[in-house]
Amino acid sequence: MKASPRLLLPLIALDVAATAAGMAGLPTKLGDLDGVNLLPHLKGEIKTPPHDALYWRWVAQSAIREGNWKLLRGGEREYLYDLGTDLEEKHNLAAKHPEIAARLRAKLTAWGAGLNPPGLALGPMAPTWNNYFDHYLDGKSIATTGDEQPKAPRPKGAAKKAKAKEIK
Repeated sequence: MKASPRLLLPLIALDVAATAAGMAGLPTKLGDLDGVNLLPHLKGEIKTPPHDALYWRWVAQSAIREGNWKLLRGGEREYLYDLGTDLEEKHNLAAKHPEIAARLRAKLTAWGAGLNPPGLALGPMAPTWNNYFDHYLDGKSIATTGDEQPKAPRPKGAAKKAKAKEIK
């Protein structure tokens, strides 16, 4: 029997600070902290999810998580995952659900426009990021030029001795 999809409520590490402030009884105004105080949700005082969606961007990546759906953009690449059935993010569903990808892309783009600096990293990525996406998201082997040689670990204290020689 196949397990039914789960509804996962998205939380983010930023919620920890807001929740800790709530637990400590510290007064905060809307916008003081990026996260949400989870206490009212955990106590059942608020019945709605703490977030409608989560957004983030980092270097060559940006993403939105809404309900079970996660859209990840990396340079010119795009990945759509249903986390209710694919928690490991192994199956890109962007081609199978273009309407969901388009809706999430529009929300992510609108969010990015309000950032400082505004925008998302959507241009070509550095080879390092292409290798990362190839390997971790597309399951491809990482391309190498053959020039890469593993470096032997330096013995303990070698860095200090080398630095001492430079100083002399």
